[in-house]
Amino acid sequence: MKVINRWIDSLVSNGMSYSSYLFFRTFCRGKIEGEAYILDRLDSNFILVSNHVSYLDWLVIWGVFKFRYKTDILFLAKEKLFNDRFWGRLMRYGNCIKVKDDGTKITDSRNMRTLLQENKVAIFPEGTRSRDGELQDFRPGAAVFSMRNQVDIIPVGLVGFFESWRPEERLPRPHRCSIRVGEPIASAELKAMGRGATDHLRETVGKLSGQL
Repeated sequence: MKVINRWIDSLVSNGMSYSSYLFFRTFCRGKIEGEAYILDRLDSNFILVSNHVSYLDWLVIWGVFKFRYKTDILFLAKEKLFNDRFWGRLMRYGNCIKVKDDGTKITDSRNMRTLLQENKVAIFPEGTRSRDGELQDFRPGAAVFSMRNQVDIIPVGLVGFFESWRPEERLPRPHRCSIRVGEPIASAELKAMGRGATDHLRETVGKLSGQL
């Protein structure tokens, strides 16, 4: 029975990922700007840092990497989300790794160094979805992980995703969306900025997303 349940969960999560990707490409007329920055680094690992405005965010990014780039990317997600009956199941088979709700610690058995040595990782530094579409403050985790593990960051701005799936809506709706990819930021560059690294990431993502 466990094997069957796992197969069903995997089928559902992959189906949602693919349908989200198709929804982005067709109904939202989705575009990926600056895609070369990702294509040039598909053979290496990196941290993708993005704004977070809807449930559609990680589903589309996951679908883009899985079905367009033919590679996987892991997502850091708050521990409490795994307790939700629907989203918890989806996340368990949707390349999501548990972190403490305050973003201070990874609760998965693998540590961050191991994850970054073996995978591409996506982080939403705001820690939660924006309820009004405005860019929130960034937590320092992404910059810290980058500097400690010498892994570069690819900044991304999601545009139109908030309008496509507002917090009060149960389902997404068609709206023109785009993924804007910025020039990679070297971990050494962030290290040289010291405490200003997190602010720099926020400013970069904010400009890409048009939120600043």
